[in-house]
Amino acid sequence: MYLPDESNGARGLSNYRSALRVLREVEGDFTAQVKVSGQFNPGNKAAPPQQNAFNGAGLLLWDSEQNYLRLERNIWVTAEGDRYSYAPLVEYWQNGQNLTDISAQPASFFRGRSTSLRLTRRGDEIRVAVSHDGAVWTDGRTVAARFPKKVRVGVAAINTSKKPFTVEFSEFKVSEQ
Repeated sequence: MYLPDESNGARGLSNYRSALRVLREVEGDFTAQVKVSGQFNPGNKAAPPQQNAFNGAGLLLWDSEQNYLRLERNIWVTAEGDRYSYAPLVEYWQNGQNLTDISAQPASFFRGRSTSLRLTRRGDEIRVAVSHDGAVWTDGRTVAARFPKKVRVGVAAINTSKKPFTVEFSEFKVSEQ
């Protein structure tokens, strides 16, 4: 997936609706997993300029523009050049409101070019996990999230940088339970 600077319709993290995404329908409980690879290096120039430059890519659980959950590898850079990430970013939107408490950390959490992400839905509970090598998994947060029985899940990427962003998704799989 290639995101040139012209595709930066995003106006910050809260406008994920403009992200490029590929989704498939799934019903009930499931586990989705993907390996995300790329050069996460947005520089410090954002579009629009009042935002931080941001690259993010990963799994997306989607009901509508008002109701979705994203799990992604990410980095953002301030105009001063300070680098941060959400390790990993887990953001849940319900009825157009962000219900997730997230805090930035230094950008050193993500190691290497690739990160594997896993999202597991069991009823109204979403569990996330991250792996830097695809073998050893670290459990992340669990989010109480209400979605209809049928949703769409897949991969998505967003870029608020003036620099082009290239990301590769591999090893994507969905296991329905």
